[in-house]
Amino acid sequence: DYACYFRIFVDGVRHIAVTRSDDFVTWREPEPLDFGDAPPEHLYTNAVTPYPRDPELLLSFPMRLMPDRQRHLWHGQAGVSDALFVASRDGRAFHQFRDGFIRPGLDALNWTERNFIVAPGLLRTSPTEYSLYWVDHLRHSDTRLTRGTVRVDGFASLHADASGGEMTSKAVRLESPRLALNMSTSAAGSVSVALLEADGSEISGFGHDDCDVLYGDDLERAVTWGGGDDLARLRGGTIRLSLRLNDADVYSIMA
Repeated sequence: DYACYFRIFVDGVRHIAVTRSDDFVTWREPEPLDFGDAPPEHLYTNAVTPYPRDPELLLSFPMRLMPDRQRHLWHGQAGVSDALFVASRDGRAFHQFRDGFIRPGLDALNWTERNFIVAPGLLRTSPTEYSLYWVDHLRHSDTRLTRGTVRVDGFASLHADASGGEMTSKAVRLESPRLALNMSTSAAGSVSVALLEADGSEISGFGHDDCDVLYGDDLERAVTWGGGDDLARLRGGTIRLSLRLNDADVYSIMA
């Protein structure tokens, strides 16, 4: 199955559509992407690409144009832009993170229209990072391709500040005999994990009080309860995860 993502207009606003083919010759009717309750905004090049660590997860970095803004009057054309981050499991319904993923920053030449066209693909350029590339200084004498880096799985995070926060997941099937987090804390921060029954009650021996407090910055930090990480007796069952964070980020959960 092949998929082609391209720009269309929906009610006068630039949008993204997908069409599919079984043979790369005959293509089905294009379908606009579903961004849920995100407001309509002008989205240019989409850079949809499978995430190398999980190819069923599609990542996209569309350039967002604000056509009616003009930061510098010395530039002849209105419009400023940045790049967003969106992700999908089915290739049509995409969750859009509303914050700008790549911002123009302090460089005045990036506060002109149609910068931050992101190139398709992600390159693993170190054990701890991926690189992605985008165009900036567009329409200026030094138009260029710029490299940016992001930590492995670090496109978005579950975050809590020093006042703390807690999250409970939906019910999931536990497939692994251990649990690990891609996480980062301050020196004073922490993360703890509790395993819950589907009804939300803590599983004996795997509550927050049993969890060994986690702190540091790790791509794959084993979660332990009383010094042990063996979840074999729970494997195959349906559980919920409860995470408590204090001045910390959790980027991904490996289970």
